[in-house]
Amino acid sequence: METTSFILPGAGFPAKDNACINRVNTCTIPLSMSPSASSRLVALWPALRVETAGLFISSGEGRHAARKLRSFELILVRSGHLRLHEGKETLSAKQGEMLILHPGLWHRGVERYPAGLAFYWLHFRLPARWAAPLKLPHHAVPIRPHRMVELFQWFLDDQQNGLLSEARARSLVLLLLEELLQPPPLPGGDTASWLTTSIEESIAEDFTRQPRLGGLAKKLGYSADYLDRVFKKAKGKTIPQFIRERRIEEARSLLIESNLLLKEIAQRCGYANAAHFTRSFQAATGLAPQQFRALYPNKHINLH
Repeated sequence: METTSFILPGAGFPAKDNACINRVNTCTIPLSMSPSASSRLVALWPALRVETAGLFISSGEGRHAARKLRSFELILVRSGHLRLHEGKETLSAKQGEMLILHPGLWHRGVERYPAGLAFYWLHFRLPARWAAPLKLPHHAVPIRPHRMVELFQWFLDDQQNGLLSEARARSLVLLLLEELLQPPPLPGGDTASWLTTSIEESIAEDFTRQPRLGGLAKKLGYSADYLDRVFKKAKGKTIPQFIRERRIEEARSLLIESNLLLKEIAQRCGYANAAHFTRSFQAATGLAPQQFRALYPNKHINLH
């Protein structure tokens, strides 16, 4: 699949794709989609109308209201399990998964909101003739949920601080849609493809407990050197590099979304201590963890 890029007027984006330091008026966005797919997203610009967004955290009370939407609603589950009825279908999403509620259909909660459930939500309008070619699913598992979190949080920060211009809101929604529509890696029947997928899944399950190349090799039944060569050929990076990136991604999400102490984040992300975490984070992002957290001062929580 080819890689292309497009420019959205009035947008801003994280410098070097690491931290939202310089928010500029022009945004160049690399797309891992076909040129025709990216062109369809760009074409939405004049028709897209963005409404509002928030972060919902349940205390175990209430139920999703029964209503017929006039807009699309993007929902990204951050913790817990959300189940909704859409027409005659039942939609379900767990942590890191998304629901896309479509206009013109009745929606209601299957059950009371469970305690511990948290999800981002955002409403936007798009005429049917513009939305149809996108073939938006009703359920999706984004490849990079951490990037979705940062985009949602950016939207909420600017919304609360009065900085969310119409152009920026459209830009951020298009970025969210681009992440949502990223095609998953094609399942390969060859050993190299299977190994690469297995390595990624194993790291995702275990990275907080400091996974090691030797442990992966033992688990998958191949030599550490062979695994690393296969992975680097497929991903352009070594397995230890990938593990470090995953830890930083998780740390970014925790810094944005929680009030956890640095030592608690360090523990959750597999670092020996807060000092080790701080050094690693600053080397990867150019910012100390406290500086990065200061870029997202508001939590924008709706409690029920």
